[in-house]
Amino acid sequence: NTVAYDLKITSPEKAAEIILKGLTRRIDVGVLDKVTPSSNNNAEEGRLYWINICGYALPTTVLELANRLRFLGGAQYDIAGKISLVKNKGYECKIEMIDANNKEHTLEG
Repeated sequence: NTVAYDLKITSPEKAAEIILKGLTRRIDVGVLDKVTPSSNNNAEEGRLYWINICGYALPTTVLELANRLRFLGGAQYDIAGKISLVKNKGYECKIEMIDANNKEHTLEG
């Protein structure tokens, strides 16, 4: 788990120790307001939160393929990743964000 790794929580015992001591730490949290077109031309809206890592498009593609390649055992993720990269499928997105200085930014592609 990358969150535990970044917070230097190396074991369940270490996590319990941190909790029992009441130690806290500030971390960044990302928020995604999503609008997903549905088959009946209405939009599904929702809010997603993440910490540490946010993947869009390629990670989902790799995981969907990896699930179909379970018969390959542990190699399924490496193979799914390589196949997905070779296929080089493009993904459209628009990212709007507000930085720490309250300045708005938009990225499209």
